Amino acid sequence: GEEEEGKKRRKAKKSTKVARRDFELAEEGTEMAVKVFSFDMRNFRDRGQYVNTDFRFKGNLPSDPRKIIKIWAEKEVRNLKILRASGVPSPTPYFLRQNIIIMSFLGSGGKPAPKLKQLKWDSMKWTQAEDIYKQTIENMRTMYQQGGLVHADLSEYNLLYWKNTVYVIDVSQSVDKEHENSMEFLKRDCKNISRFFRKVMGVWKEEEEGEEAAPEGKRYVMGMREIFEFVTEKGIRDD
Repeated sequence: GEEEEGKKRRKAKKSTKVARRDFELAEEGTEMAVKVFSFDMRNFRDRGQYVNTDFRFKGNLPSDPRKIIKIWAEKEVRNLKILRASGVPSPTPYFLRQNIIIMSFLGSGGKPAPKLKQLKWDSMKWTQAEDIYKQTIENMRTMYQQGGLVHADLSEYNLLYWKNTVYVIDVSQSVDKEHENSMEFLKRDCKNISRFFRKVMGVWKEEEEGEEAAPEGKRYVMGMREIFEFVTEKGIRDD
């Protein structure tokens, strides 16, 4: 009835106020991206492994699809905030409402920044390719060491390149490094990244690493185990 509708409006108004208070304010003229989480059993049936044992989210994944979507959106925002606070380039979340997130837009004039998959690697200079590679694995290390997170689905499809910077996106499935499956997720991330860069850059043999410039087609890319150790080793200096 009318009373029930009034309660819904008051609840929605309160939710908006909380969101505005808890999120950063965007500068006037800032381009925004809207991310809407929709329910699909094919995509959500295995999501429990990313939430059920994550101590940041109490209890098991609910059976109600609408609640699952809401948790997934909340997880994305929380993880984005952790990345931003840790110094990992990533979108800034501005607003969350149920399954809808409004965040900063990476790109210009409505055209999104390219994914690493979409870059023209064949015509790219060695120094730029090397810089993108180094930024990527350094982002993985910072995410783990400073943010305490493992992406858990990292690949060339959720890394954007904008204004000479590699950005990490799509972190709804990312887990705390204390998660029981975090090391398996991290190994998978490392394998994906090593596979991609070895494909687009070629492999520079280790014994040639000391040369000042890598010969064309023989650029050095770490394997899965080396990236894993780089990300998790505490003794490595971050500067």
